[in-house]
Amino acid sequence: MQLYCKIKLDEQKRKYEEQKKIEEIQDFQKFIESVQSYAEFQKYEEFLSDNDKKEIDDKCIESEEFLKKKQLEKQKKMKQEQKRLEVIRDFDQYINSVQDHTVFQKYEKFLSHNDKEEINVKCLEAKEFLRKHQGNLDTKQINEKRSEFEDFVKSLKDGLEQKYKAHHLEKQRKRENERDEAIGNFQQFIQSVYALEEFAGYRKFLSPDDKKDVDNKCIEMNTFLSTNPETLDIQQIQDKRNEFADFVKSLKDSLKQKYKVYKEKQQEKQNELNKAIMNFQQYIQSVQTFEAFAEFEKFLSSEEKQDVNDRCLRINTFLITNRESLDINQVKEKRLKFENFVASMLKSLKQKSQVKILFITLGDRISITIRCIIDDLSCTYMAFLPSMILSYWIGTGMLHRE
Repeated sequence: MQLYCKIKLDEQKRKYEEQKKIEEIQDFQKFIESVQSYAEFQKYEEFLSDNDKKEIDDKCIESEEFLKKKQLEKQKKMKQEQKRLEVIRDFDQYINSVQDHTVFQKYEKFLSHNDKEEINVKCLEAKEFLRKHQGNLDTKQINEKRSEFEDFVKSLKDGLEQKYKAHHLEKQRKRENERDEAIGNFQQFIQSVYALEEFAGYRKFLSPDDKKDVDNKCIEMNTFLSTNPETLDIQQIQDKRNEFADFVKSLKDSLKQKYKVYKEKQQEKQNELNKAIMNFQQYIQSVQTFEAFAEFEKFLSSEEKQDVNDRCLRINTFLITNRESLDINQVKEKRLKFENFVASMLKSLKQKSQVKILFITLGDRISITIRCIIDDLSCTYMAFLPSMILSYWIGTGMLHRE
């Protein structure tokens, strides 16, 4: 672990130094560009002769080639160093896998106490070798040491394999029982797929082609299990089951995607419905508080206000009570009828407003007419005032004959 940390620190330090050099190169490249474009000379550019410009271009090209060469050398050196560090890191990780016995996998339980002690000694020796010489070792030296270490591990593995084979013979009968059990479980799985139980919740999304594929795959798997089952081993059965499970998973994923699309569409419809209901309720609120009749509210009678309130309450109750079963068309239809009712009432109120304005206008005109006649006539003609007013209106154009 300490060696790994040191390698990591060295690598971080190397990367920091590399980044610093890259930044220096980038700064130099920018400076070359500014010189090549004459930006460095600013207001003196007009005094540059052709020879000056040629000399500048040649020098810039020379500098760029120098940088490219340095970059290539640096990249090559970086790759070599990176490769060397990777080899050291891989070797260190391999040593760790041997030291914690993970490299022996199924043979680990056959390691004796002496085997474990020898492994520990060999691993410590290899780590000490890397710790002392990692800065001076080249890739070839590291690989030679690793090859020597791997020979030790292989020799140990060969002995463990012999132990494993002996143990394997003892467990052969148990493995046969496990094989029979695996076949039985696999057959049950096939049956659950054939009966579409594995697709519960998504059955309605299965197409005729999907069902045909399921039938064919189940027949294929049952044929595999029923043909010389005694020759099958656990791994073969598991591989075939994995293949079948992948088929089922792929189909189930497809059905889930269809279900997801279906749910998204349902959610979109629900969101549209919720928005329509909310907007409708806001509109009802504006009607119920008479905001919709703001201009003509004073012409509303008590009966009309009560009618408006009753209608708003009925529609709100309808929306709340039937919210779960409503669709967007029902809401739109209900709103259209309500809007027609409001429009009809607004039309009626507007007519009332116009009548009142007419009466006010007529009243003003009557008052003006009477004053004009009184000024022109004596009191003896007051008895003829109504007919005179009418004649006056007609004569002055204030009233037209039909």
